[in-house]
Amino acid sequence: MTPEQAVSDIVANVPLVRAPKTDYEYVNFGFLALGRLVADLGGSSSYESYVKDQILVPTGVTRMSLAKKDGPLENEVEYYPLGISNGWCIDRFDSFGGWVETPRLVLMERAR
Repeated sequence: MTPEQAVSDIVANVPLVRAPKTDYEYVNFGFLALGRLVADLGGSSSYESYVKDQILVPTGVTRMSLAKKDGPLENEVEYYPLGISNGWCIDRFDSFGGWVETPRLVLMERAR
């Protein structure tokens, strides 16, 4: 399932827990929908390619990538509970927290 399909699936199949404007609950769904807007309005084929081409590469960040459901990337941290990146379908949720980068490289890129 692609992130685009995940948005449609959530809208079609996940009911509201309570009526709008009656209570507050933080969810990341808005960021998932925002990622679709970024790609569509930015004229890109995907959120990932837009962010890489328009934001990361021009600022010198070249090794950052989105997590993959097939397992941790090279030098990716261990998630707790163990195995959360295996089978969690993190690739469906690209624009709300799926970016992977080493702390050392983040600091080096920030120092430029």
